[in-house]
Amino acid sequence: IGLFLFPTGLTAWVLAAEGVSPKVHNRMLAVWNICYSLFGVIMALCSLGINRTSMSWRMESVFWYMPIVGSLMLGPLYVSESPEMMMGKSDRIDRNESSLRVWPMVGYLAATAVCWSAVSMSFYALSYSSSSLSPDIYLNMALLAGIDCVVYGCAMPFIDWLSPKWAQLTSLSGAAALMLFCSTLPPKSWAMMSVCLLGRMCVDVAFSTIFLLIVEVFPAPIRATALGFSNIVARVCTAFAPLLALCPPWVCCLVVVGATSAAALATWTLPQKTRLLRGEI
Repeated sequence: IGLFLFPTGLTAWVLAAEGVSPKVHNRMLAVWNICYSLFGVIMALCSLGINRTSMSWRMESVFWYMPIVGSLMLGPLYVSESPEMMMGKSDRIDRNESSLRVWPMVGYLAATAVCWSAVSMSFYALSYSSSSLSPDIYLNMALLAGIDCVVYGCAMPFIDWLSPKWAQLTSLSGAAALMLFCSTLPPKSWAMMSVCLLGRMCVDVAFSTIFLLIVEVFPAPIRATALGFSNIVARVCTAFAPLLALCPPWVCCLVVVGATSAAALATWTLPQKTRLLRGEI
C-alpha cells in the first residue's frame, strides 16, 4: 500500500487534469481535496471510536486498508488513456520545454520541488503536532480536517481572481506570518489552536495551487515526471514531520515559517500564464 498508494493518487490527478478543460481544473481540484478532507474527518471520528474498543491493531489495519486495496485493484480497469497524450500534443511543444534537463525547465522543477516540500511538510507538521496545540488530539484532527473542507471550497474564487501563482505566493506568505506569531503563544491554548487553524487555511490554499501549477508549468510529456520528482523530494522532507511532535510547539511553528518562506520565494520564480493560455477565455 505504502509503495503504490501515493503514486497512484498523483497519476490519477494528472490523468484527470488532462482529461477535462482547464476551465474546470480549479473546481475539480476543490472537489478532490474536499473528499480527501472529509475522509480525514471520518478517520478522526473512527479512530476515537476504535480507541474505546478492544480491537487489535491487526484488525484495525484490515479495517483501514481493505477498501484501498479493492480500489487500487479494480479502478485501473475502468480508466482510459489521457486524451491529451492520445492527441499527440507533444509534437507541437518547443524543444526547450520537452525535457527537464534544460533551462528553464530544470529551474522550474527545482522551484516546484521546494514548494511541494514546504507545503507537504507544513501540512503534516501541523497534523502530527496537533496533540501540542490543544488538550484533545481527536478534536484537533477533526478541526483541522473540517477547516480543510471549508477552505478548499472557498478558495476557488480566490485562486481564479489572483491566478494559481499569485494565490500560492500570497497564501505561503500569510502562513509564514501567522506561524511566526503563533510561535509566541502559550502551548495547548485555544489562542495557539486558533492561529494554527488560520495558518492551516493558508497552507490549504497552497496545497491546491501546487497541483494547478504542475499542470500549468509543465507540458504533458514531462508533467508526470515533474510531479513524481517533486513528490519524492516532498516525501523525504515530510518524513521528518513526525519528529516535530516531539519538539516544543514554537519549534514546529518556526520550522513551518522557514519552509513556507522558502516556498514563497520559489513560487516567485515560476512563470505566470495569462488567462488565455490557461484556457479560461
